[in-house]
Amino acid sequence: MSELEYSVAGHIAKIVLNRPKRKNAVTLGLVDQWAAALVAAERDRQARVVVVAGSGEAFCSSAPRLAP
Repeated sequence: MSELEYSVAGHIAKIVLNRPKRKNAVTLGLVDQWAAALVAAERDRQARVVVVAGSGEAFCSSAPRLAP
């Protein structure tokens, strides 16, 4: 199972965070996948809107702490 799902239907690109057991907490790897999905949506001539959602009960519970 991928941590992120990307799809395009009609003119809508959908990015779904797919870590429901962890309440979709963001990891550094997920950040990389999310960035790649945004680049894909930007390059896709069909995509006019990007929707970001989370699978399961929560959209996103936390993000990785970055050093100051």
